[in-house]
Amino acid sequence: MSALRNGTLVLCLAVLWSAPTTARAERLFWLDRPDLHAHFWLSYGVALTGTEIMEGPDPRWGPQWGTWPAVGVATVGVAALGIFKETAIDDHASWDDLLADACGILANVAVQALVDF
Repeated sequence: MSALRNGTLVLCLAVLWSAPTTARAERLFWLDRPDLHAHFWLSYGVALTGTEIMEGPDPRWGPQWGTWPAVGVATVGVAALGIFKETAIDDHASWDDLLADACGILANVAVQALVDF
């Protein structure tokens, strides 16, 4: 399993560094939108916290479901909150906000897959 994690990490780094220099030099669209940073970090933080509580290393913490069931429940919960916020609270649904929420959720999945707590 460790070799799979290391291989996945190397592959992710290779993809990140394979972008041409000119593409990396241009200003990316999400740098002008601080609300996207908030969506990403909030969804990541809530998903990570929910996963760790439901994973429960100690019976006082949570139900001790294990990593992947806890990740699944946290992912569905945070995704439902993001969709509810965009459709019920905001005037219109923003795909950029939903994409930032999805990236935060995927970051939690990546952390759970690559880091052994």
